[in-house]
Amino acid sequence: MSSKQNERSEHYPTNIQTTEYGTTDENIDLGGTLEKDSKRGTNTQTDYGKPGSVWRSSDTAVEDELDSLQPFIVLSQEEYIEHHSSITQCRFSTSGSSIASADTDGVVKVWSYSPSISTSATIMSKSPLLSLEWVTNVERLLLLGSSSSSVKLFDTEAKRTVYDIPTDAMYPRIVSLSCNPAGSHFISSATKANKSSSDASSSEYLNLSVMIRTGKLWYWDVKAMKVLRQLPLDVSTVCINCTQFNHNGHLLVTGGSDGFIRLFDMQRYECLMSWKAHNGEIYCVQFSPDENSVYSMGGDGKFINWSVHRLGEKLCELGIHDGATGPFVVSGYGGYKQVQTPMGKLFAFDMEGNHVLTCSSSGGIVYRLSDKAGGLKKTLTLLGHRTPIVSVDWSTAMNCGMCLTGSMDGRIKVTTLLTQ
Repeated sequence: MSSKQNERSEHYPTNIQTTEYGTTDENIDLGGTLEKDSKRGTNTQTDYGKPGSVWRSSDTAVEDELDSLQPFIVLSQEEYIEHHSSITQCRFSTSGSSIASADTDGVVKVWSYSPSISTSATIMSKSPLLSLEWVTNVERLLLLGSSSSSVKLFDTEAKRTVYDIPTDAMYPRIVSLSCNPAGSHFISSATKANKSSSDASSSEYLNLSVMIRTGKLWYWDVKAMKVLRQLPLDVSTVCINCTQFNHNGHLLVTGGSDGFIRLFDMQRYECLMSWKAHNGEIYCVQFSPDENSVYSMGGDGKFINWSVHRLGEKLCELGIHDGATGPFVVSGYGGYKQVQTPMGKLFAFDMEGNHVLTCSSSGGIVYRLSDKAGGLKKTLTLLGHRTPIVSVDWSTAMNCGMCLTGSMDGRIKVTTLLTQ
C-alpha cells in the first residue's frame, strides 16, 4: 500500500458536576492551582523550560532514560481552558489550523490557537454530544454524534447546524464517527445501553464497557446526509468503539467491545477478517502511516502492532507505560474515585510514522518506534497537566508538528514541536 500524504477561573477546578457521562465531587482535591499565565493563551513556561528548549520529565512515575538523540525542540505551548468538565475528545482539522474538542457535559468547542487562543463556536444540544469528526477536504464542516439518535453536520464558519438527521432510536448513542479521506462518505457507530440512564449511576454511565453491548455500523453519504447501508457485524452483542479508514477509503478498521479487530472492504461492504486482539474492550485502533500494519490499544493495558498483509498476525507487543490505555482514574479524599472510559484517540503518529504520542497520568509522552524488543524508546515528555491525559492528536499539516493533549481537568494544550 502507498504511504499517506497527507470563563473559567485560573484556578484548578475543585467543583464537580454530575453529568450523563460521569461525576465529579466537591470533596475531591485535584491538586490545588495551576500556574497563572500573564494572559490566556500565552506560552506556559513554569516548570517546563523555556520555549525552544527540550523538556524532560520531572515526574518520577514516568521518568525513564530518554532517547539520547532528541529529535524535537519544543517551541511553544498554548493552553485552552474553556471547558468545564473532563475532555473526551480533541481533534485538529485537516489543515491543522482549527481544533474541535468535546467534554463530558456533551459540549463541543471549536477554536484556534494562532495567533492567539480564540473560540469560534460553542455547540450544545438538548442531548449531550458524544463524538466528533472533521469532514475531510471541507475545512469548515464538522460531524457530531449525539446521545439521542441523531447525527449533525455543523458549519463552523456560519455557526449553524446544516443537517440534524435522526437515526435508529434503538441505538441512540453515536459513539464513533470516521470520515472517508475523499470526504464523500463517513462511518458512524451507534450503540444502545443495556440499562437506561435512569437506572444507572453517573459513574456507571461513563463506563461504556458496563453499559453497552450491542451496536450498529452505518455508512453515510456526506452531501446527502443519508445512510447508504449498514455494514454487517458477525455477532450481535458487540459495539464498535473506534473506526478509521485507510488513505483511499477502500479499507476500514474497527475496534470492538468484544476485543476483536475487524477489517472491512469498503468496495464490497463486507468484513474481510476479524481476530481477537485484546482481552477486553478495544479503545483505539489506527492504521500505521505506511498502512502496512494496524495498531491497537485495549483495556487490558496492551499496545499491539498487527500485520495487514498477514491478517491477524501480531508483529509486536509494544512496551507501553501504565495508564496509557485507560480507563483513566482520578482519586480524591474519602475514597472518592472518578473513572473515565476512553472515547477519543489514545495515540497519534507523526507524518513519517517514526514517533507516536501517547496519554499518561501527567502529560503526553512521545516515543520513537524501534525494531528492538519492546518496540518503543521514550523521546519526550510534554508536561503541564495535573490529571490524566485522555485524548491526543498530532497534526503535521504545517511546517512544525503540533501535538494536542486533553485531560480530565478540562484543559487542553497545544504544543509546537520543531524537528531537529
